[in-house]
Amino acid sequence: MRSQIIAQRDFSGGQIDDTALRADDTDIHRASLRRARNCRILASRAARRRPGRRQLFTTTGICEVVRPNYGSEWFMVIEPGQVRFISSDLATSISFGGYVQIGSFNLTTIRWVESGGTVILCHQSFRPLAFTFDPVANSWAPTFFSFSTDPSGSVRQPYYNYYLGSGVTLTPSARSGTINLTFSGPVLSFIHIGVIFRYCGRQILITGVTSSTTATGLVVEELPPLFALGMDNVAGLQVGDVVEGVTSGAKGQVVLIIGTQVNVLVEKNWAGFELNEAVAGPRSKMKATVVTQLTTTVASTQWDEALMSDYRGWPGCVSKDAQRIIFTNFRIIGAAVAWSSTGTLNDFAVGAEKEDAILEFIPDNCQVLDVVSGADEFVITDVGLFYVPVSTGNPLIPGSIDFRRISDDAAANVRPRATTEGVVFVNASLTRIMAVIGTGQTARPYIIEDLSEFHSQLVRAPFVLATTAADTSAPERYIHGVNWDGTFVVGRYQKGVTTRGWVGWVPWDGVGRAVWVTAGRSTVVATIEYGPDLRAVEVFDDALFMDAALPVPSWGTGSVITVMKGSQHLGTFTKQADGSLAQDGITRISADQAATMKGGYPFSVEVEPFVPHADPGISQRQRMRRRRLLQVAATVQRTQAISVAGKLIPAYNADDNMELAPPLRNETYRHRPLGRDFDPRWSVEQVIPGEMTILELTTEVTV
Repeated sequence: MRSQIIAQRDFSGGQIDDTALRADDTDIHRASLRRARNCRILASRAARRRPGRRQLFTTTGICEVVRPNYGSEWFMVIEPGQVRFISSDLATSISFGGYVQIGSFNLTTIRWVESGGTVILCHQSFRPLAFTFDPVANSWAPTFFSFSTDPSGSVRQPYYNYYLGSGVTLTPSARSGTINLTFSGPVLSFIHIGVIFRYCGRQILITGVTSSTTATGLVVEELPPLFALGMDNVAGLQVGDVVEGVTSGAKGQVVLIIGTQVNVLVEKNWAGFELNEAVAGPRSKMKATVVTQLTTTVASTQWDEALMSDYRGWPGCVSKDAQRIIFTNFRIIGAAVAWSSTGTLNDFAVGAEKEDAILEFIPDNCQVLDVVSGADEFVITDVGLFYVPVSTGNPLIPGSIDFRRISDDAAANVRPRATTEGVVFVNASLTRIMAVIGTGQTARPYIIEDLSEFHSQLVRAPFVLATTAADTSAPERYIHGVNWDGTFVVGRYQKGVTTRGWVGWVPWDGVGRAVWVTAGRSTVVATIEYGPDLRAVEVFDDALFMDAALPVPSWGTGSVITVMKGSQHLGTFTKQADGSLAQDGITRISADQAATMKGGYPFSVEVEPFVPHADPGISQRQRMRRRRLLQVAATVQRTQAISVAGKLIPAYNADDNMELAPPLRNETYRHRPLGRDFDPRWSVEQVIPGEMTILELTTEVTV
């Protein structure tokens, strides 16, 4: 009976799709597992039990990690109706309530950014919130985000004409004070009260709305004057043309032509035109023989309104780059991207100077979902990805913005994450996790890689991603995602992610349903739901073998928990009212003893290799008949109780002291399973909490 020895020492491919069962001619098949539940892939390509989780506190929402200044890290807990800040040592908790605009329906779509000690929260449905950290008082102060103002009272925000090209005009009743405003078409809503409009670049605050076409307003900046010019000719001149006085420098738009009289709404040099000076237009040259400043006002199409407001909506995303705050994902003008002025949080007055704010639009019918900083700026949209070149020779300043398409891979509205290798995002159909990877080429500097091409069964509509440069005690870099069903999908990526062509993804599950995940500098923090009445924030901890781990006294009466004394598993117990632990109604551990122990929820680990067939060739009936596992072996390191192909390897040997924690064994365990199959299966499992690292899985199988 011919047989072959298959030794697998590389698990870097993670758990690939079961449709790859017979794809044993591929490189990734030889480096992958059929099952890799609740393990993680190490840099050495070995597989280790995933970390347990330590419970920090309970919540009704989700938790993020913010770093307002050097050496200070806080948990930001976003809950229906409130935002809480909890210090990393859990000693300080500061709550801000009354935010009725935050509800369970929009928790997972709120975006935030931290800059200069201020955290800005955004969502399309409400005005951004701002929370500023005071390092001296070790406290936070809340406010609604507001744009900065000039000494004149003008608001430094971006504006946009939502009726551009429609011919709708605005007529003010006067140039200053409280005035009436009349539009030539339906523009207004009662929600416009408090919104600023601009007439020829000058601001008017809407104080009342009487109809869809009329309103009252307070002039913030005096409106421009109107001049009547008698011209020696009007040949080639049209309404809408911009004319300029050659001597005076006065410049304005032609709003009316009657015979040789031309009415000009002056925008530059309000002193107006000089008598008998030459006036130049785009297709004409004239002389002003009569110059009269009028006291009346005129209808003009040169008007716009605040880009963001309660009526038009607020940005759904906020990010930062090059010392600028970036607002995107506007409900109506989806292609817009607004950058603040350099070094500011709330100055968005668009200008031409290099420090000024910027407002640009992607030349495509799209919704900008996010802007991510990197070597360049990456713009994530629902029709593809773009990048904005940024360099020393081409800094991010007004006039330098150039949106260049990378690919037409549409993205989902899931916050992308920057890594050391590129930008990771979820595709629009929520079936793949993708990455923007640099090529080093000038002609095509970036490409899109499918990071989950071989793991599609693990990617089930993820709605949040988190990335780490290094976990608490491990050098590996991981991408953590949460699927719609509450499971984790975790992938290890490495420098030169495309060198081998894959990221090793594995599934993580357990008691409870994951609802959020985020990463700090060296920690991964998850929000877990254990039922309709309990949601907890937990941190992954390599020293733990359970989830929701807490000191036993912290558990409520009647809780059924797995109990550990250090690394020694004691079993599953019910917490009694007096603090003791019982099994089958009998007290097994006293309250005094239990006080030094930890309780939590266990999770099982399973690692199953593929058993590839012999290569095709001269017939040995390979791939054509049922095979038998003659012998299997698992080489482990620092490992406690496991089972190999159904054979239990106990935590203790006969001569071990069972009062102590189980010893950590470096061993090779063998077993001879029974039965035949075309695709025989065996696995290593661990159901009792403890250490486990697998270095090699060896299979001797008949051909």
